[in-house]
Amino acid sequence: MRNSPVICFFILMMLFISCQKEPVGIKVIKKLTVNPESHTFINDDGNHYFPNTLLSLQDNHKYELVMNKDVLYRISATQPDVFLNRIQLTLVNTAGDTIAISVQEGPAKSFIVTKCPATKSYFLTVSLQKSSNPSFNYRLYFEEIVDETESFSGYGWYSSGEWISKETNSIELKNHDSRFYRHLKLQNSITGNPDISFTVQSGSAENFSFGFVFEPSDAPLQFSDYAYDLPDRGKAFIYFFSESKYSIININTGEMSLFWEDFSNSNLDLTAGIKVELKYQNNEYNIYLNGKYVRYIGRYPGKFMILLEEKGNGISKIRDFKLL
Repeated sequence: MRNSPVICFFILMMLFISCQKEPVGIKVIKKLTVNPESHTFINDDGNHYFPNTLLSLQDNHKYELVMNKDVLYRISATQPDVFLNRIQLTLVNTAGDTIAISVQEGPAKSFIVTKCPATKSYFLTVSLQKSSNPSFNYRLYFEEIVDETESFSGYGWYSSGEWISKETNSIELKNHDSRFYRHLKLQNSITGNPDISFTVQSGSAENFSFGFVFEPSDAPLQFSDYAYDLPDRGKAFIYFFSESKYSIININTGEMSLFWEDFSNSNLDLTAGIKVELKYQNNEYNIYLNGKYVRYIGRYPGKFMILLEEKGNGISKIRDFKLL
């Protein structure tokens, strides 16, 4: 659950190293490698995932993953059109020793984050946890966790995900239904207390969640279902469009607190675009969505970070970012 108590379930780099062994076997379904330019696996059909179907609760699939030494990888799986993902991932070495097992904190995805001590192949087993109403289709993702650089609206940004800047004042995110939050983070801190505004728009994407982070640190969060989506320090606002709710998330290394509130506004339409405004009023920033007040957030934006949930397979857009 998103509002679960803080559980330091991570980090899956060697977390589950034990004497447990799992037979690797010889036959694998597919060998997955990361594209050096996009930093992610790209399937033959151009998708950033490999789709497959388990035949039963007892079935399991094996894959070979080629990993480079000291590179941070994320291996994940989602189940399309399913709210509660039941996939389990187990990563082993060539000797069959268990390196990591996915821990499912949130309902949307299962994932492993690991940094390998040597450049070589590892093996991944995909299986299904017991469920009263199992779904057998899944999508397997394999990517490096690394920031790229982008430029739009006259500012430089660090980014995660597949962003494309086609116009000076807008940038598009191509979605691959990973269910992770992709970010744009200013390369330089905001000085003074300017008003901040930008518009979130759906080009063809589903009703995704979006938000931003004040004073984000450079290090990633390493627990909860927001692991490696949010920084390990900062103050985040996320609007869950499908649920008409928002959350304020206070993060301080190793700790997290969440505040939830309903917020419905018939004027919010992702297709037309939702304008996010942060107005500096009475010595603090106040949040407005399409002109309607939401709540206050804090005083210092720092290296301001924008968040978009990568949901579905369409296009999301950020446009008209301004500091006034």
